Amino acid sequence: MRRLLLLGLVALIAGCGSGSDLYPLRVGAKWDYQVRTALARSVSAFKVTGRAPIAGEYGYVIESDMGKSILVWKSGQLLASRLGGTRFSPPIPILVEDEIKNGITTKTSIEFGGTKEDGVAILTQASDKLTIEGKESSVIRATVILQTPSREVRTISTYAPGKGLIQQQQLTDGRFDLSLDRLDQ
Repeated sequence: MRRLLLLGLVALIAGCGSGSDLYPLRVGAKWDYQVRTALARSVSAFKVTGRAPIAGEYGYVIESDMGKSILVWKSGQLLASRLGGTRFSPPIPILVEDEIKNGITTKTSIEFGGTKEDGVAILTQASDKLTIEGKESSVIRATVILQTPSREVRTISTYAPGKGLIQQQQLTDGRFDLSLDRLDQ
């Protein structure tokens, strides 16, 4: 379940040719993250390795030792059809360009570890401030909650305009799974 959302929803790093400054992307881009679990710390590289079809568009493939993710910007939403070892059908929104007042709920089929469950993905996000490279910067904190009959996975991601994903934390049923912190903020 640790790899469920970190694409590093990761999931952890996407954008389309006409993508958003909130999560800019290009083939060949690479980011290093400090990964922390309850038992260990490591550094993981996330690299945009190519393009793939998703939601009627061509999105980006991001690979790391945590798995493969497929993301695309479409109509102002960053959609994910795959995050690590988890697949979503239809793809779920994990970030939007505009403010969300009441959240976005998406019914989806979630496939993980050989099992498939129907569930919902709920996205909420808000503007915030964070000190990056010694100065206060505007950021977006996006929370994705995946609810299935067997579990709830909550991923809180922080995005900085022009930089993309800079922090992420994931909890399953309220228990800490892992966190990511970008090393080159």
